[in-house]
Formats: sequence, structure tokens, C-alpha cells
Amino acid sequence: MEISKQLAKASESYANNITIRALVNLIPSIGSSIDLIFCEKWNRIVNDRISNFFEFTRQGFEKIDEDKLNTEFLESEDFADVVVNCLTMSAKTRQTEKIKLLSNILKNASTISDFSYDDFDEILNIVDSISVRELVILRELELWETELKRNYLRMLDYSEVRHITVPNTNLGLPIYFSFWDAFFEKTSKKINCSKEDVEYLISLAEQKGLLIKETYDASIYGEGITSARETFQPIMKARLTTLYSKLIKYIGD
Repeated sequence: MEISKQLAKASESYANNITIRALVNLIPSIGSSIDLIFCEKWNRIVNDRISNFFEFTRQGFEKIDEDKLNTEFLESEDFADVVVNCLTMSAKTRQTEKIKLLSNILKNASTISDFSYDDFDEILNIVDSISVRELVILRELELWETELKRNYLRMLDYSEVRHITVPNTNLGLPIYFSFWDAFFEKTSKKINCSKEDVEYLISLAEQKGLLIKETYDASIYGEGITSARETFQPIMKARLTTLYSKLIKYIGD
């Protein structure tokens, strides 16, 4: 592909520039390592990342019926831009998970009938800036929102979870005081970090416009059902936005 040739050319330009290479090698302790990275390792790293992108893309397109492809889009300039942008970003990231997301973008852009380059441009910028942990939290929040709508009564089980304080009894102090409290606890364990880290990552996602920090009463999904424990608040303190829905539309499997 043209993009891989361009990336290789950049590394080749460095390799052929004797003056710059001499200066780099003069850097104490790390000069020779940097020289090796640009001359050999960088080409290999970039090629591996691009190979991963194409492999993920191949696997994704194998699952698509040919009649579901948007042939008009595939023959357009927009498609060429999508390919180049996804390849370029794949070459820049060391995270295999992100390379997979980028291949999903290409696949989904090729199958949806209402492709919007403006939406794609916004989504690509988000994928470039979002961390894998942020995305895990957002997907977890989506799962909670869905479960609250579908099975609110089962979700109320969180209101009954307690620390046992008296041996051989069911007595104990409640662990969770709201759905939001339970969400924080479960999510922090899922991504193996502190609640403070979850709060920070949620704030980052909010800055990207993927969620809004606003308290809403999830009990509306229970058609008047109230918690068995009066101290339990059936609330969530953030909701996903339409921009998040657009993101999932492009990066979803």
C-alpha cells in the first residue's frame, strides 16, 4: 500500500542521512539504540502494526455478505481517505486493541448506508485520543443503562448486598447505596484500578463529549417499583451521549 511505502521512505531518509546519524550516535548511552530503532526496528514495528490492521480487516470483511457492502462508497474518494487515515493511525499506535477498532471503522463505514465524513472525522479524533480503559468504562456504563431498562427488578439485587457483621446471620451493613455506587465498585474491579481512577477516566470521557454527568432516577424503568431498602438510591450520575452512539456505530464489531 502507498502509506506503508511512505512510512518506509521516511525511515530510509534517516538511514541515508549520514550527518544526522552521526549526531544521534553521539548521544551518550542511548544514541546507538535510537539509531537502530530508526534504521531497522521502526520499519519492522510499523510493518507489524499495518499487518495487524490488514489482518483484522480481512477477518472483518470475511463476515460480511457482499451484497451488504456500499459499493458507491467503496468507489468514492471518501473511502480512499478512510483507508489512508485508518492506516496512518494504526501505524502510530502500539495498542492492538486500537488497531482492531480502526479496522472496524473501515468495515462499518463500508456497510452503512448513511456514511458521513464529518462523523467519521470526529470519531477518528476520539479513537486517537481515547484510552482503552476509558472505552471499557463507557461500554460498562452502556451495559448498566441497558440492564436497568430491561431488568430493573434484577438490578435491585444490588440494594440487598451487605457486609455480614453478625456470624451465622443475614444481618450486615449495606455495601452499595445507589446504582452509581455499585457501578463504580464493579467497574474499578473490572479494570483493576481505584475508584479515583475511574472518576478521572469518566471526566476525560466527559471532556470528549461521550457522556454527560447528570443524575437521573433509574427507577423510571421499574414502573413504580421501589427498592426494598429505603436508604438505597436508584440513581445513576452520568448518561451516555449521542456522540457515544456514533462512536459505537463505527467501532462496534
